[in-house]
Amino acid sequence: MNYPKHILICGLGSIGRYYVRLIRKKWPFIKISILRSGKGKDFKEIDLADQIFFNFSDALDSKPNACIISSPAPFHLEHALFFAKAGIPLLIEKPVGTLEESPGPYSWDELIEINKNIPIFVGYIFRSDPCSKYLEKIISSNQLGKLIEADFFCGSWLPEWRQGIEYQESVSASKALGGGVLLELSHEIDIAQWLLGEITLHSALLNNKGVLGIDVEESALLTGFNDNCHSISFRLNFCSKPSRRLTTIRGTLGEAIWDVSNKIITYNGGKGDSKVKHFRRNKDDLFSLQLLEFFNSLNSHNSFLCNLSEGLSVLRLIKRAKQLESEIL
Repeated sequence: MNYPKHILICGLGSIGRYYVRLIRKKWPFIKISILRSGKGKDFKEIDLADQIFFNFSDALDSKPNACIISSPAPFHLEHALFFAKAGIPLLIEKPVGTLEESPGPYSWDELIEINKNIPIFVGYIFRSDPCSKYLEKIISSNQLGKLIEADFFCGSWLPEWRQGIEYQESVSASKALGGGVLLELSHEIDIAQWLLGEITLHSALLNNKGVLGIDVEESALLTGFNDNCHSISFRLNFCSKPSRRLTTIRGTLGEAIWDVSNKIITYNGGKGDSKVKHFRRNKDDLFSLQLLEFFNSLNSHNSFLCNLSEGLSVLRLIKRAKQLESEIL
C-alpha cells in the first residue's frame, strides 16, 4: 500500500482529535498537520502533531497528500472546496454538510465537478463495519426474500457522548453548528440507503420536548419506502437510556436483526431455522478500516466508502424530512 506521507486534519473537535490519536498510534511514520480556527481550547493532541496552522494558505503550502475535514458540518463545503481545488483527496467527516450553508461563493455543484478528478469520501463509519457487510450479503443472496419492512433505531443519552465536555456546548446540541439527531445520527440513513437503495419519505415527525434543554430536535420518526422495500422507518433520539442501536429487516422468507451496539447479527428463517453471528471489532478497528480504505482510494476512485453523491443523498432526505415536518405545522 502507498500510504500518504502527510495528512492534514482540518478541525480539532472531538472527532478531529480522535483521528490525530489513531493515526499517530497506527501509522507513526505519517506526518500529521492540524489546521485550527484559533478559537478552540488547547488539547493534548496538539503535542502529537508535527505542525499546527491557523491559516488555510499556510496549511496548503505544507503540501499535504490528503486531508480529513473534521470541522463543524456547516463549514464542510467551504473547507472542502479550498483543498479540493488544490487537488487534495478528501475524507469529510459525516455529515458532508447541511444543505443550509450560508449563501456565498461555495457550490456543491463545483465540488461534485472536482470530484470527477480527485477522490472525495464521507466518513460514515458503519460502511467499514463487518456486520454491515454481512447483512448486505444476507439481503443480496435473497435469504430474506422480498423485503417487506426495515426499521433503523438509535437511542442514546447525549450528556454521556463526550467525556469532559458540557453537552449543551457540543456541536450535537447546536443548530448553528449542524446539530440535532437527523444530522448527528445520519449513520442510520446512510446505511439504509446503502443496503436498500435511495428512499422516498412519506412522513416525518421531529420533536424537541425540552428534555435536554437544547435548540435542535431531540428525536425523529421518519417513514418511507422504495422499490426494494415496502416500509422503511427511522427512530432516532439522543434523550433516552440505555443506549441502543438496532436494525431489523424483515422479508417474505425471514428476518435479520443487527444489534449494532453488541456486534451481533441474528437471522431467523421462515422455517424456524436461525443462526447468530458475533463479530469482534471496536471503535479503533472501524476507523482504522475506514482510513485504510481511504488510503487505498488515493490512487483509485473505487471504494466501498460513502462517496460525495451518496453523502448528499443523505442530506436531501434530511432536508425532505424537515419540509414534511413544516407542512404538518
